[in-house]
Amino acid sequence: MKTEFLVVLLLFATSVAPGCLDRILGDSEELICEETKFIEEDHYYICHFTLNRDAIISIELIHDDGPLIDLYTVTEINYEKLTECEEFSYFVDLSDPGTRGTSKSGTLSEGGPYYVVVDNTDCGDTQPPSNGVDDSAYISVRITTS
Repeated sequence: MKTEFLVVLLLFATSVAPGCLDRILGDSEELICEETKFIEEDHYYICHFTLNRDAIISIELIHDDGPLIDLYTVTEINYEKLTECEEFSYFVDLSDPGTRGTSKSGTLSEGGPYYVVVDNTDCGDTQPPSNGVDDSAYISVRITTS
């Protein structure tokens, strides 16, 4: 009975502890948003979040099919301007206009809200073609903080 208990304890420690050790050793990456989807022409994918501390944000965008798209990370005021097709500002380190996919990383200050926008509209730097067809973009996006 004592041997069985030790075997179970050993199995538990070796299967659970590695995940726990990552957190103890400082692997504090947290998932903010993750999505795989079609973005129809004249639509956006939007991930919004706030931060309770200054943080490094990482964005992985895979663009498998469709027209060039824009990736922007903006504040709430600039998000409103973007969606109204007005001139707006964005965080250069965390944005990529006219992209077919990208990896970006940069620091954002505590607060927000912040918006990560994958844009398939006429409002950003890049517009879908005017060909009378719905030019959807197929994307996968993963946004994390550490």
